[in-house]
Amino acid sequence: MQARGALGAGPRGGSRWVVFMGDVAAIITATAALVALVGGYVQLVVRRALLPCIEFDVEFLTLSCSPAEQSVGEILCKIRNHGPAVGYVVNVRCRVRYRLAGESGEIRSEPFFAHELPGGFLVLDPEKRFIQPGVTQWYRKPVTFPANTCLIHVWGRFEYEISAGKISELVGRLLRQPHEENPIRYLVRRTFTVNDDAEQ
Repeated sequence: MQARGALGAGPRGGSRWVVFMGDVAAIITATAALVALVGGYVQLVVRRALLPCIEFDVEFLTLSCSPAEQSVGEILCKIRNHGPAVGYVVNVRCRVRYRLAGESGEIRSEPFFAHELPGGFLVLDPEKRFIQPGVTQWYRKPVTFPANTCLIHVWGRFEYEISAGKISELVGRLLRQPHEENPIRYLVRRTFTVNDDAEQ
């Protein structure tokens, strides 16, 4: 009887071992899935929320150009929020220098623009404006130049404040994620020709 009891214990012990190993495998799988989920959250949400995802550019449109009159144009500052969180744009402004026909010269291997529109940096919007994710905002400034202006050089500038949320900021600090200081200063510059064939 004792021999049969010993033999009978073998299959039951093996079954418990199989069940135990199945539980361990399930725990390991669940842990791996949780780690992957947390990693994805950090990469796609926290890191993008703490780092700026802003596209900034300036454009120029010639509105009127006549040899006998002033040239009239419009500066456009384009700001697009590619990030997952709401941000705040502050103090959008531009600076414009220009070159007249027949002028030349360079400074630090770049064309020299001898003239500047009065006022230094011209304010397009001094207020603090929010910008939603996926939204593009345009800021416009009409300007005038002498009739014989041929080239203009534009600087666009603003400050950007990130609003990542308390939870994202806390998680980012705990995980030592890289982040920018608030506010972030943006600057872009481009050179444009003043078109002679603008519509009147």
